[in-house]
Order: sequence, then C-alpha cells, then structure tokens
Amino acid sequence: MHQWTLVASFASILLMVAVVQADGREEFTKGLALYRAGDFAGALESYRKSADLGNAVAMNAIGRLFKNGKGVKKDPAEAWKWFSKSAEAGNASAMVNLGYLCLGGEGVKQDFNEALRWFAKAAAGGNSYGMFAAGNIYSSGMGVTRDYAQAMNWYRQGAEAGNSYAMQEIGRLYLNGHGVERDYEMAMEWFMQSASLGNTGSMAEVAGLHREGHGVAKNAMEALGWYERAADGGNAWAMGQIGIMHEAGEGITRNPERAMKWFQKAADGGVTWAVGSMARLHYEGHGTAVDRAKALALYEQDLAQTPGEDYTAMRVWLCMASDGNAEDANKWLAAYVAKQKPEGWSATILQYMLGNISDKDLLKAAVETDEEGVTDLERTCEAQFYIGSRKLFAGDKKAAKAHFEACLATKAKNYTEYSSARAELKRLRKK
Repeated sequence: MHQWTLVASFASILLMVAVVQADGREEFTKGLALYRAGDFAGALESYRKSADLGNAVAMNAIGRLFKNGKGVKKDPAEAWKWFSKSAEAGNASAMVNLGYLCLGGEGVKQDFNEALRWFAKAAAGGNSYGMFAAGNIYSSGMGVTRDYAQAMNWYRQGAEAGNSYAMQEIGRLYLNGHGVERDYEMAMEWFMQSASLGNTGSMAEVAGLHREGHGVAKNAMEALGWYERAADGGNAWAMGQIGIMHEAGEGITRNPERAMKWFQKAADGGVTWAVGSMARLHYEGHGTAVDRAKALALYEQDLAQTPGEDYTAMRVWLCMASDGNAEDANKWLAAYVAKQKPEGWSATILQYMLGNISDKDLLKAAVETDEEGVTDLERTCEAQFYIGSRKLFAGDKKAAKAHFEACLATKAKNYTEYSSARAELKRLRKK
C-alpha cells in the first residue's frame, strides 16, 4: 500500500517548518499559527508578507496553499511559480514539492525524469523526503527501469536521515523479497523502527506480520493491538482490518456490530472497500437486520467510487433481484456490461447472471478458467453462490439450499460469496 499522495500531504507542515530564514520569521510564524487554526486566507496574507522579505519557507507555504486550494482557488500553475521561487532560494522542501507536481502533471507537463531530478536535488540538500521520493521512482519504475537496488540505496539514505517512510519501504522490500532475499525478521526490524517514530503504516505492517505469523509466532491479539495503535493514529486502512477481524472472530469473539462500526470509520477515512463491507453486512443481516435497500445504496456508492468493479456490480444486481425486481436488475446489469466490457472470469459470471450461460457451463468454466492467484475451488465457491442466488430469487428454495451448501463445501472462507451463502442458508433453515 504505497502512500505517495498521503505522504506528500502529511509531510506538508513538516516541509514548511524547515529552517526559517531570519528575514520574515515573525510573519511566517504568525501565518503558520493562522494555518493551524484553519484561517487559510489569513495565513496567506502573512506568508506573502514574509515572502516579500525573502523568506523561502514562506514562498513554499504559499505554493502549498495554491496546490491544495486552501484560502485560494486551487491553482497548480501558481503553486509551481511559488515552489520555483522557493527552490531558487535554496529551499529543498520546495524542490520536493516541484518533484511531486512533475510526478502528477499538476501545473506542468507530467515528466517522471524531471520529478526524479528535483527529488535528487532536494536529497543533495539533505532533504530526507527527497531521498524517499527518489526511492519510490526506482521502486515503481516510473520513467526509469525498475531498479530495487537503486531504490534501496535511496531509502537507506532517507532512513539514515531519520525518515520513517523510507524505513517502511525498506521493510517492504524485505517483506516482498524485492531486490533482496525475502526476510521477515529484517522486515519486522525496519517496520518496528519506523513505527517507533509514529508511522501508522508501519504499525499496520507489524500487525500484518503478527497476523500471518511471518518472522514471529502467529498472534491475532498482538496483530489487533498493533492495528488499534495505527487506528488511534488515524490510519483508516487499519480501521478496516480491525473490522475484518471482528467480523471473522480472528483471535477474538465474533462481533459483527463492532465490525460495522470499524468499517464505517474506515469508510469515513476514505477506504472504499469498507463501504462494500458495510453493504454486505446489511445484505446478510450481520450485526444489523437484513436491509437490502440500505445494502443497495451502499453498493451503488461503492461502485461510484470504483467504476468498473465487476463484483460490486454483481452485488448491485443481487440487491435489486432479491427484492423481486429481476427485470430491472437485468436491464441495469446489461447496461453495465455494455459500458464496462468486462473480461475474464468475472465476465463469465455476469453473463450467467444475465441468463446467457447455463448452471452447468458456469460450473465447468469455474474449473477450466486459468486465473492467476485464484484456485478452482475459489471460483467454484463463487459460481455455486450465484447459482444458488438465482434459484432463490426464482422461488426454488430446495435447489438454492443445495447450491449454497456446495458453496460452503469449498471451504473458501475468505470469499464474500462464502459468507453470503452461509447467511442465506441460515435464513432458509429457519424457514
């Protein structure tokens, strides 16, 4: 989970408060206080006065206001102008900001090589974020040949300069075996060092190692504790993971109600998949009463955030069809397929849901489809659930029950189809 945009935003205040020149110090300090109080227009006025006195840090701060549209209309070109003035005065933080504008093509033509040049220039001035960003260029292979050795070199420089994000990336290189031999213990060491500096992403990485038992004994409670530390620091992704653990009962008593609350927090923090998780709980009736209308609204929200997500589209169809609106559901899904033109296994399921493929052919495709990272049993889990759902909506509860049971027989417990099949079976058995 790379955090380029997050890091750029999070680091903005740190970048602004780098060594302030004597001229304009008072006005800059006043502007910074106003910025922290939420008075961006007032901050801009003070920053301008400081910049007029030659304060390069104030120039950089003005650039950030224009970049983010705080106190002024968002204007990347104007941000570029102020960052350039600051960089010309030797401010390394502004150089990093120029690099990010080049990276995103904001206010200037997108140019990865130019971004790298600015990051390297900032790094030469001792800026650890420049070192970190240069490492990201090589790690991702944007504009250059992917080179993990070069990335490691830049990350190590950043880590030596105390940059927790660079430490985190070194941990990820060891975690994934990129450019080095995979070493969970080394990954843990780097994540722990980064986490000790308050990096919530690294706290979540530590949690993941405990959760999977990589480099340490598997310990769900220890994992949960680290996710909670990360969540306390505002890490929305960690909040979502806490939700998953509460829903599944990983090392703790299963608690769908608490899971729902954590998914909501994660969704509020911008984690799009958490919206789908809440929708599924409403669909299945876990931690809340079954509410297909609420589920539908959430799935539609999720799909709006991630257009072209086939499995979310399937869920929209399920919500519509389960309320007896099969005709409308089919019209909606046909329009989705025509627009998005899905491919692969998900496209096969969608064609089945539209009635263009038989039960037998779907199950056959589940076994014959060659899809990296997905087993035949996992695809069969999905197929059996969707077949069971169509049977249920058509009023054939006996057949639906048989297919839901076949879904559970795959033991693909990490699949949402497995969870939903289990919920449908529970309701059918009550009846």
